[in-house]
Amino acid sequence: MLSQKKEQRVEAVLDLLDKCYAAYELALARLPDTRDANLWYGIGLLYERYGALMLPCDEQRDCLHHAEQALSHVLEIDAAFEKRREICYRLGLIFKQQSDSQRALGCFAAIAEDPPEPLQIADVWFQIGHVHESVEPMNAPLAKEAYEYALAPLALSDSYSHIPTHIPTRLPTQVRAPAARRGGAAQEGARVPPARLGHAPNPTPHTPYSPLQARVYRQLGWLCHATRQRSDQSPLGHLHMAVGADADDAQNWHLLGRCLTQHGQHASAYDALQRAIAIDALAHEIWASLGALYVAASSLPDARIAYHRAVLLNPLSEAWLQLGHVLEAMHARSLDPAVADEASHAFAQALPLLPQHEREIRSAMHNLAVMRDDSRRRAAAAAAAVAAQGPAAQGPAAPRAAEAVAAGEPPAAAAAASAAASARPDPTFFAAAAFAAAATAAAGSASVPAVAAARAAVPPEHARPAAESGGDK
Repeated sequence: MLSQKKEQRVEAVLDLLDKCYAAYELALARLPDTRDANLWYGIGLLYERYGALMLPCDEQRDCLHHAEQALSHVLEIDAAFEKRREICYRLGLIFKQQSDSQRALGCFAAIAEDPPEPLQIADVWFQIGHVHESVEPMNAPLAKEAYEYALAPLALSDSYSHIPTHIPTRLPTQVRAPAARRGGAAQEGARVPPARLGHAPNPTPHTPYSPLQARVYRQLGWLCHATRQRSDQSPLGHLHMAVGADADDAQNWHLLGRCLTQHGQHASAYDALQRAIAIDALAHEIWASLGALYVAASSLPDARIAYHRAVLLNPLSEAWLQLGHVLEAMHARSLDPAVADEASHAFAQALPLLPQHEREIRSAMHNLAVMRDDSRRRAAAAAAAVAAQGPAAQGPAAPRAAEAVAAGEPPAAAAAASAAASARPDPTFFAAAAFAAAATAAAGSASVPAVAAARAAVPPEHARPAAESGGDK
């Protein structure tokens, strides 16, 4: 869901890419010798640009595959091609997206000592760390080491040419920070001022913050949070360093918000996620994280809105599963058939996207069907009981008692509800209680237990949650 201006911009880019495609197609048809490195370099970039404009899908995977073939063909034609290092970096990014960690790490290791301009050594080591972190099986210790290694030259100097480095000789899957830069001055330069959990250290003139440094701090903080790796700072400390280094990056605020949510600091998490949405309102992952925050704060209606926004922005989002669970919990409270239908639809959308959760999803769909049938039976029984009593036996509280029985409340609760519905003591109160008990017996089954109604006082979508008690955790 793009704004009109952004849609026009994307359409303009696609028009240009289509013209480029037609030109390259014509060149391949008319050139006597198509073994031209520059030609295939351009074709590789074309497919890479197409893939960058797509959400994850089969078409995007096809574009990345064609980009990889074209760029690899450049190096086959001319191994000393002037943009060889740039091609290695681009191939590394493509292999990372394809979850091919060995070839990705091999490409990044080949240029770790001499990256193409305007990249820096830290850029390459950040990518090495991200491959170790994001491609299964995750290697958290090597990812952490690569991130810390990337921080060392950033903290030492803006110029990296004088820093000794070498390409590791072990297998690419074992790429790690060279020992020459793990100790001494490099280790000293990589350290940042200590900070209490949840409080960002004050930047000093001696700390050369940059967007690259922000990305490294962000991934290092999230990695330590998710895998409980130990570092010289708390995960929240690293994430605060990231937003301090680059407050215009939505992902920095996003991961800070997720971390704060899991630490129970709901108000601070809400502030961070709102900052992320203000920067990039079209990022479906941020809306999904906002939904998770509202679930943690027991605000299911607001979680429903946030997850709805996430799946609208990306119909292939895994947030369908979380949306289904939220609607399932809301149906357990209200027994509204429309909510049950909506929950079933969300689970049906999640099923092909998350085959690893098939048993969980099918179980939830079965439970919803059972609860829907039970609600219909109770409603029919309550209506039959009202009809059997006749108009004379129905006092002012009887309709409320019938509604309570249909909603699955026990007779005592139905009687209390009917009493509250009366403005003053009514002689039909006890008759209504007896009617409620008879209607429950007619239903032929025990009431469905309601979800505990311990809902926190969290405002709706555009208000911030109540401040957490207990401070930092």
